[in-house]
Amino acid sequence: GQQGWGYGYYMPYFASIVDPDPGCGLIQFYDVIRTYREFANFTQTFGSAHQIATGNVAKTLLSFPSFASYRVKRFARELKGALHCLLTRREPDAANLLTTIDSWLNIALYRLDLTASLLAEVGSIG
Repeated sequence: GQQGWGYGYYMPYFASIVDPDPGCGLIQFYDVIRTYREFANFTQTFGSAHQIATGNVAKTLLSFPSFASYRVKRFARELKGALHCLLTRREPDAANLLTTIDSWLNIALYRLDLTASLLAEVGSIG
């Protein structure tokens, strides 16, 4: 009798407890980051603004803006896949994380478009 009465009042509080471990996080984030280290520093990949403007860019596969653009898009896609358990939650932080990833993707692609246009102008890389 009394046990049923106690559970009746306190059980709703215990039923609403959510597991704080989302199933993914920093480990998956760093796994993806390790694969795409060249995007940590665009200057290291493409050179400084002066080097780009004068056409003194090291001609490697990563320095081709079209290939780098493909890698940036793939990086964002893999990052969203690795962090799917955080991005699919119904919390404001999940939406903020998705917006941050999409914003970074847009900024990186814009930077690559600028770099491609500068390199095409000086005739260094097409």
